[in-house]
Amino acid sequence: MQILDYQVEALKYALPYLRTNEDVVTLLKAIGLRFTNLQTAIVYLLNTLDIRKARGVWLDYAGAEVGAQRDEDDYGNYFCVNRLHINEEKLFYFLTSGTDPESPLSLNDAQFLQKIFAYIGANTSCCTRNENIAIIKTITNADSVIIKKVAHCTLTIDITGNALITTQNTIRYIQQVLCDGVFLQEITLNGKAL
Repeated sequence: MQILDYQVEALKYALPYLRTNEDVVTLLKAIGLRFTNLQTAIVYLLNTLDIRKARGVWLDYAGAEVGAQRDEDDYGNYFCVNRLHINEEKLFYFLTSGTDPESPLSLNDAQFLQKIFAYIGANTSCCTRNENIAIIKTITNADSVIIKKVAHCTLTIDITGNALITTQNTIRYIQQVLCDGVFLQEITLNGKAL
């Protein structure tokens, strides 16, 4: 979207003899300011539709659509294909994460955005190798994920990155991303874990 200063635009297209009249100039600037403010509001709304630019409560709305909550620390149960909440109708609502959405018990915007992307990936996954790799990269913040088949329905996963995010539930999260009936023999972390 091209951003314009409508006060300047209004004066630019006014005839020169109208620009010499102070009253006309004031009126054109007032009209131009209204259009500039409207443009600012439209740009803001368009930015909130882009999940990468959304912040605060707008992220809560997006999270609610995919089943993610900001104050839910253990969210691994949702990293599974065909979870019950996926096919339910969802409505926008305010999450009850306390009076302060940035409290120590809730995720900050960057962490919550990463969680939302993981939910989107898990909710739409058909458990193909590339989808599993993308979701595991999102969960762990990895630069590279290699999945190897070592036996029938048995996998090993090699995760590499400079700023890996791991928790005590990481292995369980990754296991839930994989298809039911697939055994995860080993996960190898290469790099610096946070």
